[in-house]
Amino acid sequence: MQETNKKDIIKIKCNKTNLIFGLAATAGAFIVFGTIFLFAIKFTSLYDILGIFGGALGMAFTFYMFINAAPGLFSKNRVIFTIIPGPDGRIESSKQSVLIKHIKDYKIARSGVTPRALFFEDLIIFTYDNKKVKLPTYNLLNYQDLNNDLKKYLLPYMSQEAQTHFQSKVKNFPRQTENIK
Repeated sequence: MQETNKKDIIKIKCNKTNLIFGLAATAGAFIVFGTIFLFAIKFTSLYDILGIFGGALGMAFTFYMFINAAPGLFSKNRVIFTIIPGPDGRIESSKQSVLIKHIKDYKIARSGVTPRALFFEDLIIFTYDNKKVKLPTYNLLNYQDLNNDLKKYLLPYMSQEAQTHFQSKVKNFPRQTENIK
């Protein structure tokens, strides 16, 4: 494999707007559920039992969501994953790596039946080895920019079959024109 320059590496970073809204929503929900729990713990009526359970469940849920988003929030330089373009290029996160020439298809979708899958989308890459690689996005990316980056840096180095498959999925794909002599 050839050596790549640091300038050739494309860093896919989190969107600051999504980061701020995500932190604000998580912190706000935790504060609201905490306040409900604290007011309900005084036991002034029977409805306080609902407040205790609802507040405790809400705090646990928002804490769970925060823990799931924490790797994206606190990653080094806010880089979610990197793309190393080229014939021997790859796309890699902190835990997984896939060669570009092995990519058969990709999509951004929710995967699995977990509480995390209800709220977080992943970049799912299908390979020719029939493997499914999930790169978490933590909902911190601008998906339009991500799609443009994937088109620009992945598609030219993917197999012809994968490019044709992608052309059929996407309407605004730049079609190559033949030179007529």
